[in-house]
Amino acid sequence: MRFSHTSPRKLSAAAATLALLSGGIAFAAPSSAAPAAAAPAKAAAGPEQCTQNDRVMDLPGDKPDTWVHVDTCVQLHNPAQAPAWVSGRSPVNWQILVDQVIDRSKRFTSFKVTTRLESRPSATGADTVQSTRTCDFTANLNADWAHSTSLNCHAIPVDNPVDTILWWSTDSTVVYDLEGDTQGPITWELTGSPQQV
Repeated sequence: MRFSHTSPRKLSAAAATLALLSGGIAFAAPSSAAPAAAAPAKAAAGPEQCTQNDRVMDLPGDKPDTWVHVDTCVQLHNPAQAPAWVSGRSPVNWQILVDQVIDRSKRFTSFKVTTRLESRPSATGADTVQSTRTCDFTANLNADWAHSTSLNCHAIPVDNPVDTILWWSTDSTVVYDLEGDTQGPITWELTGSPQQV
């Protein structure tokens, strides 16, 4: 047999309806009825987990060699209860490696970051891409010699089902083309973030 639980709010509504139907005579809710329970506090977001990736890019001629730093980061939000969700991002920083710049021409023909938010059913299972986004930062890298405040390529956040245990991570790929090196586009597969569950 299934029993239903009637909340004090439903009891109050029922009493008001009964008062209307009975010509204005109101019936008080039983004194044993408990006050409405406050909604449980939402769990705070878990700490963001990141892996660092660095590369020195050897630009041709007198163009300044450039150090590029791209992280892969994942974070669970409200992990203990619905609506839980997860986000992934790839923050990008860079710095030229010389004091004096001789060649001030364009350095990058292209610089694009693709961020993938992935899940797997266990720590050693196969990844499934849940969300992806590609960001074009070519103009940013050409405009500034350094950028210490991260540009971010965010994957589209996705729901994290609280009734299913999933392992989440962020993987990213950078594809860049150096101006004048005749090598064409270069693919840099980044080390993915730590897993979160």
